[in-house]
Amino acid sequence: MNVINIYCEFEFLKKFYAPVPEREKSVSPGKSQDEKYLIELDTLLCRRNCGIFLNIDKNTFNSFINDTSYLGIALSGLLSAHADGHTMMQFSQKKESLLSKCSTIFLLGESEDQCKRWQEKHGLFFISSENYLEPAQFLFSPYIKPITKRITNWDFLRKYRHPCNSITLIDPYLLSVEFYRINNLKTNIKTLFDALLPEKFQNGSFSVKIYTRREESDTNRYNYEKNQQIIKDTIKNIRRYSYSIDVSFPDTQEKLHDRYLLTNYCLFSCGYGFLLNPSRRETVTILTVWPLTSSSDLIQTLKDKFA
Repeated sequence: MNVINIYCEFEFLKKFYAPVPEREKSVSPGKSQDEKYLIELDTLLCRRNCGIFLNIDKNTFNSFINDTSYLGIALSGLLSAHADGHTMMQFSQKKESLLSKCSTIFLLGESEDQCKRWQEKHGLFFISSENYLEPAQFLFSPYIKPITKRITNWDFLRKYRHPCNSITLIDPYLLSVEFYRINNLKTNIKTLFDALLPEKFQNGSFSVKIYTRREESDTNRYNYEKNQQIIKDTIKNIRRYSYSIDVSFPDTQEKLHDRYLLTNYCLFSCGYGFLLNPSRRETVTILTVWPLTSSSDLIQTLKDKFA
């Protein structure tokens, strides 16, 4: 099961579970979608595959359980949702202890500006109680886009740029002789990573892992080594922060076939893969975007195997 860790400050909960008239102030007039995302976030906190880490102690939390306020009722429901022990609910936690868990969602009572600074430093989702609807829209909006011959690069993926500190690309045909063209490879790698890499990342090295396949029938090993370096150089020139980049060729016995791109919080799946070559594509393929909250077992499987 795809387990999601959520660090949540009590100040966030107090604002999120404010009386209904107060909550409605955060919903834009006429935007029913805003209310949908409020419900989605509430549901996420109570899901069985979510581990909840709170900054308050258990006694403080329990003091609200019997309260008949909107907050008290919500916290009682939150406790009940995790009472079976299937997922953890931990108290007196500090957000620093969860920074190493690469898919943690942080719900903070801090300002939006402070959360942005945390995001830029760590490449993780820090969501402020001042504005949780915008990130919630990303986290709860799976997306499907047809990839036609008219699409020649990945610039359109900029709308899905989000905080992350790692990208794993799995495409067995990325360096295939059949599709190999240096300019095409550069264009695809550059536009793909330029669209998804965060503008700023300050904490250590951004991790990029690429898994592809080497055709045993191809004796020109130099091409593979050369193209590995082209990929690394292209990515390094996109942003001015530190990278850790690895291009690997898994054991062919694993029969690597499907094409995916995985970040801390999102899975991108594309039928024809991530090397757009309109001249060779006669039919439409589909790009599917699955946020972490989609609870796909595939996301966890790929994390365990590749990320």
